[in-house]
Amino acid sequence: MNNLLMLQKDFESKSAAAPTHPTIPAKAEVSANDMRRLARSLRSAIAAWPKEAPLQKMLISVEYRKIAAKSNRIKRIFAEGAQDPEVSIRGARYDGSEDSRHHVITHYVSRDVAEASANELELAASLLKEHFGGHIDKKSLDNLWDRSAGNTNESWKKLTGGVLSRINFARLIHDTCHVAGFDIPRPPAKEDDVVLTTLYRTDGTAYEMLQRLGIDVLFLDTLGDSAVLKQAQYRKLYETAPYLIAMSTFDMSQLDAIDVTEPSETTGPLSIGSPSTEPTIGVIDTPFDTEYPPYFSEWVDVHNELPGSVLPRSEDYVHGTCVTSLIVNGHMMNPGLDDGCGCFRVRHFGIAPANGLNSFVIARKIKDIVEDNPDIHVWNLSLGSDKETERFCISPEAEVLDKLQSTRNVLFVVAATNNKTCRVHRIGAPADSVNSLVVSSVRPDGTPASYSRSGPVLDFYRKPDVAYYGGDNGCKLSACCGTGEKLCMGTSYAAPLIARKAAFLIDVMSIPRDAAKALLIDSASGWRNDGPHPIIGHGIVPVDIHDVLEAPNNEIRFFLTGTANTYETYNYGIPVPVAGNAFPYLARAVLCYAPKCDRNQGVDYTSTELDLHFGRLRAGGVASIKLNTQGEKNDRTTEKDARDFLGKWDNVKRICDKIPAHPRARKIYDMPAWGIKIRKTSRLSMGDPAAQPFGLVATLREINNANRIDSFVQHCVAEGWMVRAFDVDTQIRIFNAEQVEIEFE
Repeated sequence: MNNLLMLQKDFESKSAAAPTHPTIPAKAEVSANDMRRLARSLRSAIAAWPKEAPLQKMLISVEYRKIAAKSNRIKRIFAEGAQDPEVSIRGARYDGSEDSRHHVITHYVSRDVAEASANELELAASLLKEHFGGHIDKKSLDNLWDRSAGNTNESWKKLTGGVLSRINFARLIHDTCHVAGFDIPRPPAKEDDVVLTTLYRTDGTAYEMLQRLGIDVLFLDTLGDSAVLKQAQYRKLYETAPYLIAMSTFDMSQLDAIDVTEPSETTGPLSIGSPSTEPTIGVIDTPFDTEYPPYFSEWVDVHNELPGSVLPRSEDYVHGTCVTSLIVNGHMMNPGLDDGCGCFRVRHFGIAPANGLNSFVIARKIKDIVEDNPDIHVWNLSLGSDKETERFCISPEAEVLDKLQSTRNVLFVVAATNNKTCRVHRIGAPADSVNSLVVSSVRPDGTPASYSRSGPVLDFYRKPDVAYYGGDNGCKLSACCGTGEKLCMGTSYAAPLIARKAAFLIDVMSIPRDAAKALLIDSASGWRNDGPHPIIGHGIVPVDIHDVLEAPNNEIRFFLTGTANTYETYNYGIPVPVAGNAFPYLARAVLCYAPKCDRNQGVDYTSTELDLHFGRLRAGGVASIKLNTQGEKNDRTTEKDARDFLGKWDNVKRICDKIPAHPRARKIYDMPAWGIKIRKTSRLSMGDPAAQPFGLVATLREINNANRIDSFVQHCVAEGWMVRAFDVDTQIRIFNAEQVEIEFE
């Protein structure tokens, strides 16, 4: 077996080309009538705004013709002075059927700005009719900037009298091409007993806005722009100020079926010795049993933190204790799942009873616990809601997890929640966390467990990420609660077994967080080329950690980490060995990163997109193993196709060769080397993070079954790469030696 390699070398970077003038698609045409129709639509929305609304400005939704890329969003409408219209964005969602799905983006603008935009649309329509025959296409619009034809700002002013600048005229043409109309936000009615409601970010918090509307709500039932409302409260809000409601989902006050267990059976005294230098995994769950301490209790640092108003019952201890038992030594209780990772210590935080808590209480607790325990890098979260996630809405709990992972060096391993119904059931909160590693469950034969729930999240983020063996009817896992064995099944018990592997990679092998996540996904997917499964994600993670860290003798597996600072981050010098003047390899790669997220942006939840290109070098860049023309000259990839087929905005990118019956070597293009190029784009221009860390795992399979790893290492060293091989047994010895405390006399 070949060891995993780590390659280190500085990446090069390149900024994006400066934007040119606004334009429209090649076959598009905008007429004066189109602009006047849009102006009328905007004036109708302004007139429909309630005069009694308790807001300083207006909430107006822009309805686009299709799913809109950032470059196709409005550039002049709702612009205030020199500010880009994106400053006023307060939320985004999709509307329409599957075939006609399109963006609806809500802005918070003053009446003056909205009326000025309507006036400018009318003015642009008049100019279009007077000077362009009532319509304009791409060629005519682009010609406005052709200096060889005498077109300058001065000539434009002379032609139009300077009533509207040339750039703003072009921006209005662009906006009209992509916008279908305007309206006041209109949310759907909700008839649930308790509704977690998020208000558009306007002039105050949710608590302040609800008080102004005469809706009495406890401060503890609110968090920022969101509030947990009872049915009568939601109905009053819906009747008096429906335009304030950005999104609504279920409160996590009812947990899913987390205790699918059989009665305890006393199995006699067990012992695993005392802990020493083992890594610590954080567990946030129901309380740990301290009244009847299990045999492994010495390995657990217990923090039972139920709210003072909650009196714990015996059933409240079962789930959390069983989860922790699997992390400490699940490999010993389930010999068939011996992963080779050894035992782990646990810092256990019991924050919720078995029947659940308010979503905001859980979210606050998680944030405080993680921030107060910075030494823990892997956290297991097997709590989950029995309700489905909303199709176009992220839960508050998931947002907390995502923000913690984008700002701190932590990885959450989250159970994909369980299903007790007969129909396909979408995953529940917080398994809608985009940055977390979400784990579903399978039977020993690899088929989805009977209680499986499915993704995606926000209609296109691919969840769950991976699957593992979580037990099922007739093949339950063995866990421990109190002094007895528990036979259990559920994604709650698959997740901790993956948390063990993640902690081993990060804490024992010293592999960076994003690369460790990519390794787990890569090992689960292997050479599959059919894309993520709605239930098992990218595949089933191998049992033995050696299968995650080692590759067959005919494969070279390596990882890199870096930071995308500008538009392009690249390295065009990976010296893949050549044979017979060709590259005799199949290839695959997985890229993982944790972007900043904002729940108030709705379906446009993540702020940063990293686009992966990996393959041979050719004139002009990288010939990626998966065709991807995004960002290239003459690119015609639509936003919908980019999301559906290239995973745009998904923070896990996986590309993989198809394995033909008779594989052939790849020809060499301009240089006998391979390259990696990562393109970074941002949802918003304002407040964008300057740098986005990432981890990438790549695998090369030699089609003639030759072992070329030594040649690869030699070539890499010769080209200035630092190369490190990860031998599991050696790294364990190094880890143990580093943990020894030395006392000086």
